[in-house]
Amino acid sequence: AYLWIKRPGDSDGTCRGGPPAGDWWPEYALGLARRAAS
Repeated sequence: AYLWIKRPGDSDGTCRGGPPAGDWWPEYALGLARRAAS
């Protein structure tokens, strides 16, 4: 079995309008934080 863990805010790629894979995506990171706080 594998467990994939990555830093929150790292892009998985441009498939859903994000930056290239591995690039920092501030909007995504903020969305994760907002959903975690609600």
